[in-house]
Amino acid sequence: MRTEGTRLLFLWPSAHWSGGVAVWLDYLLQGLECREWKPVLGLLEGARYNRPQKYLEEHPSNSWIPVPCLTGTPEGRCRAVVRAIRVTRPDLVVGVNAPDAYGGVARLRRRGSPVRVAMAIHGIEPGLYGDARRFRGVLDGVIASNRLACRLAEDIGGIDSARVHYAPYGLEAPADLPPARTPGAVLRIGFVSRIVEAQKRVDDLAKISRALDRASVSHQLVIAGSGPYEARLRESLNGDQAVFLGSVAASDLPESVYRRIDALLITSDWETGPLVAWEAMAEGVPVVSSRYVGSGLESSLRNEENALLFEVGDAEAAAGHLARLRTEPGLRDRIRRGGLQLVRERYSRRLSVETWERSFEAVMEAPPLPDVPEPPVPRATGRLERVMGAGVAESVREALRRTGPDSSTAGEWPHAYGSLMNETEFMRQATRIDRDGRVV
Repeated sequence: MRTEGTRLLFLWPSAHWSGGVAVWLDYLLQGLECREWKPVLGLLEGARYNRPQKYLEEHPSNSWIPVPCLTGTPEGRCRAVVRAIRVTRPDLVVGVNAPDAYGGVARLRRRGSPVRVAMAIHGIEPGLYGDARRFRGVLDGVIASNRLACRLAEDIGGIDSARVHYAPYGLEAPADLPPARTPGAVLRIGFVSRIVEAQKRVDDLAKISRALDRASVSHQLVIAGSGPYEARLRESLNGDQAVFLGSVAASDLPESVYRRIDALLITSDWETGPLVAWEAMAEGVPVVSSRYVGSGLESSLRNEENALLFEVGDAEAAAGHLARLRTEPGLRDRIRRGGLQLVRERYSRRLSVETWERSFEAVMEAPPLPDVPEPPVPRATGRLERVMGAGVAESVREALRRTGPDSSTAGEWPHAYGSLMNETEFMRQATRIDRDGRVV
């Protein structure tokens, strides 16, 4: 049973300072503090890519600690987690895209620690559910922001359904529908996302733009975000039909994007929100979205009621919906009203904080798991490990302040350890499960 002042330690890679998960952490930690919890944000730190100070420039926090690992090795990361837990003495550790959290907790438990641990899932990616299965003997609970993610934690991750909890994103929603933007001669279409092809399908933007050209719809894409596909995207779009804003802080999105556009466009393969959809709805912006994997069981986006939906990759249908917002009387206002109603009823910030709070309480009240051996994790492959073994090699590197054999972002602090099944098969199963619950 939770008592006043229950301590939480959230472990999160500091290389990832943009996106919905970082926004979620901001409001959730603040909300928990107001409810007499004592949350601490543990920002994972590495030699090159994970830099807490950079993260804190975008997401200031008064209650955080660095979790440094210079070597980037599995043993080094595990030791860093163990040190952070010993310093903060949490009642519950919450891993957010941080699988090293679970190995660290397992090591402490074998030494007699009673600390609990939960996995927060914010993605439809096979590696996350591979980690759930890998650490199912350690995880006291899994909390997911999407109903499909909950099912995948059970079906693929092997987590007992009693230990799987659903807690969505949330945001502040106005009491009344904001005024509609006065339509201009040019249809302004917002796209708020990392500029990547995997998951976000940014190549579809040029296809949709060309389809709008064929329909003689004058338009402009307002693109907020950055990523490795930016140069390619710029080349594929006509210069006067796209404005690139770069990365925009979450607090600046209403003024910089939502109040300047006529529609928000989502082209993704999968999503667990997305939070940008709820943000746009709260600002009175109609959402035109793919039927991404993750939208079916969630049953929040309803075609013609609170959004206009098209099948993933169908550029002609997406362009057709965007054009309809200009030509069909009453359509825009109907979608705007439905969007705000959805946010107020299902995705308010108050409801989100309350649901996450109840989930943390349920994890802490669950029966203790039986003792299990420390789960195996991927091993470092450096020369010192081959000669001395992981433990001695790590001690030598720490003494000499040497970096380890891994140097990429994923090498410093992995997002996930890796899938236990083929990615194509994973997405096939995820799609089947999600489509079974899809609302047309």
